[in-house]
Amino acid sequence: MSIQTCRMILFINIYTGTVIMMCAEGIFWVRACAIWEFRKRMMAIFIISGLLYTIAGHAVLSISGSEPNITKSPIRVTSCLETGGGSTIIIAYAITAMAEIQIWMFMLYKAIASYWREGTHNRLLGRLVLHNTIYMTCGLRESLSH
Repeated sequence: MSIQTCRMILFINIYTGTVIMMCAEGIFWVRACAIWEFRKRMMAIFIISGLLYTIAGHAVLSISGSEPNITKSPIRVTSCLETGGGSTIIIAYAITAMAEIQIWMFMLYKAIASYWREGTHNRLLGRLVLHNTIYMTCGLRESLSH
């Protein structure tokens, strides 16, 4: 496989991975907004923080600006090696993790406040918080293990 083909495959991989992450995070955000009943103040907080995280992620990727080096592998089984760009990915994942933790904290606060205010356990709210906790925990665990 040529270096150009390897570079094209890398960029397709990065693009599809980014789209998948944005869709997953979008679902996470929409569920959090639904839990807060789409209140204007919370929607403003979620939109502003989402924009700040997006700007921070774009800034990190723009500042690094260096393309990863793709070289021919001496091992015939693998055709290309990618080197460099590791710290940029770590920072991008850290920004994503911070956004997930923020959303999860808002959801957890809403669940606890709802329980204390109403005195009843809202099963739907409990399930949504549980599912988002599992999603966030698995995402963070997978990010840290790689």
